[in-house]
Amino acid sequence: LGFVPEAFDAACEASLESPSTLVDVIRISSKDRTTYAINAANGGLGGQVTLNVRTEDKQRWGPLAYWMQAASRLVDLQTYDVHLTLDEHTEHVKALGVAIANGRFVGGGFPIAPRAHINDGLLDVTIVPTLPRLELIPAGLSFVLGRNGRDERIRGVRAKRVELRAEPTMPFSIDGEPTHTLDARFEVLPGALRFVIADDAPGLVGSPSSGQSLE
Repeated sequence: LGFVPEAFDAACEASLESPSTLVDVIRISSKDRTTYAINAANGGLGGQVTLNVRTEDKQRWGPLAYWMQAASRLVDLQTYDVHLTLDEHTEHVKALGVAIANGRFVGGGFPIAPRAHINDGLLDVTIVPTLPRLELIPAGLSFVLGRNGRDERIRGVRAKRVELRAEPTMPFSIDGEPTHTLDARFEVLPGALRFVIADDAPGLVGSPSSGQSLE
């Protein structure tokens, strides 16, 4: 695409003159490095799906493309023994994937954390347990449509701090970029960055389109 100076000038003007909002950041601390994410760290199944899903899948299935891809033979469904510490609560689960999210969407529009807010000072953790391939589709639909209170196969929880260890070690996609496998500590940094965001943008606390908080 060609460079459009008028569009660049308009973007610069908006960034300087439009109202701005403080948003949270995820700090990811592993044994050998510290990195940061604005949107999500997607581990295991989720990292594979966001890399493998095709444009035609998105056009055909919309938000369900994430789960359709997960159930397809293109993805090797690796089970992980996961040790999670969510603030002061610790649990062990057998899971296909774990997403630690600040935003709602990954992979071009898939709602991995449908009720997340980027300025609430909390991380939204989605746990995808070990399921047969065909059960991922109805479980994913139930989660996306907000019926996960009735169907607890895919769970969403919130915490300020998450510590994750997995066997085998879980590969992650961080803000869409594949990274090495890691065991890590994830912490929310409230209001760490300032962005120009529309007042009615989804995923903001207090926005008309922000939706309901997860219990």
